[in-house]
Amino acid sequence: MIFKLKYKIFLSITVLLVAAIGGMVFLLQQSFDRTFLQYVNEYEQKAQNNLIANLGQEYIDHGGWEVIRNDENHWNDLVVSNFARATSPLENNGDSSKPVDILNLDDPTRNISKREKRFYRSNVALLDAQKRHVVGREIEQPDGTEFKPITVGSQVVGYLAARPLLTVLETPDIEFSKQQVHGLNIIAIVMTLLTLMLSIPLARYLVSRINTLATGTRELASGNYSVRIPDASNDELGKLSADFNVLARTLEENEKARCQWIADISHELRTPLAILRGEIEAIQDKVRVLTPETLDNLHSEVMNLDRLVKDLYELSMSDIGALSYQKQKINLLEILHQSISIYTEEFEKKNIRIETIKPEQGALWVHADRDRLGQLFSNLLTNSLRYTESGGKLEVRVIDRSNQIEIQFNDTEPAVPDEEIPRLFDRLYRVESSRSRETGGTGLGLAICKNIVEAHQGTISAWRSPYDGLQITIELPTTR
Repeated sequence: MIFKLKYKIFLSITVLLVAAIGGMVFLLQQSFDRTFLQYVNEYEQKAQNNLIANLGQEYIDHGGWEVIRNDENHWNDLVVSNFARATSPLENNGDSSKPVDILNLDDPTRNISKREKRFYRSNVALLDAQKRHVVGREIEQPDGTEFKPITVGSQVVGYLAARPLLTVLETPDIEFSKQQVHGLNIIAIVMTLLTLMLSIPLARYLVSRINTLATGTRELASGNYSVRIPDASNDELGKLSADFNVLARTLEENEKARCQWIADISHELRTPLAILRGEIEAIQDKVRVLTPETLDNLHSEVMNLDRLVKDLYELSMSDIGALSYQKQKINLLEILHQSISIYTEEFEKKNIRIETIKPEQGALWVHADRDRLGQLFSNLLTNSLRYTESGGKLEVRVIDRSNQIEIQFNDTEPAVPDEEIPRLFDRLYRVESSRSRETGGTGLGLAICKNIVEAHQGTISAWRSPYDGLQITIELPTTR
């Protein structure tokens, strides 16, 4: 049988609280027994002191113990009246040093039961000066019995034999003790019932919040990423709800990005395909003549399409971690110099000057993949070649910062609007005003650069360059 969570919470709360209440009642009962036993012993001590004082007066009045020995009823009345008149230790504030008053036996102040009378009579006995039995209970063996001297002047004329209480069960006030324990049990039962009554709605409340999370999770699983859980509490469930909302928001943004990604890819593929189709159909309809120039146009569009597909494939491989990186210790300056030398002629044709500023040392070592670094630099050089206006320049600056190497690509106009710079590394994003698709870019170059740099545990960022163009900054960890 499978128990629902609310029943498990209910049973857990109930068991814990019942155990706590039971333990509390047990400890209170033990504490009560100890303090009550102490209270009763102090009470009897007071009564016995009063009884000793009265017995001394009896000895003086009758010149010995013969009257009491021959009149057991008188002894019983004397014992009972003294215990009946004894004051509570609380009334005496626990001060046993106070003088004991001789009590008037004819004016009892408390009615006591027959059971108490029997107990008091059986608990004490009178002995003479030689500790021989006079009246009261027979003493078979000491068993902890105390012998309290009865003095007249300075002479010991007898002893009061009294047995101290060892447990509450021996006291005639056991009924009071039972009433207190009974009251504690009733309180425990009432608290248990209240616990049961309160734990049910508490369990329902906790489970309702968990059910809300479960419902939201099912909505996410079904594709409804707009679901949110309103929970403003600061407890663990509130934090879990907040994390759920963050997850839902992230999934919603990723879904929108995926849809936009598919739409952008479709658009990018449709443009060269539409051009190719139009050119081919024009040739088929004899509208245009197939000439070398027409073939060059078709070839150019095919190359654009091929470049886009290759970039998309490489980017997807990088996303899934399928790109292979053969990292080794290489000289970054050597790779950078080779890449620049490849594009030097093309920059000269467009009348763009390349300036290289680097440290004096001949090598800066990094743990990297030679081909991927070459691809990174080629993409950035191509980007500057494509978008920098004729007559401008590209400054490549390398800075050695001890634990890392910083490479800056600073080109001249046109500039990228400041609000557009954070989006330059988005896939298929291009600044239409100055860096449009007319230049032949796919909008994937910087996204590929970002993946390559991050695969080398580095960072890449874009800023406005000091020459009113674009600055791309790369930071890579060094290897010493």
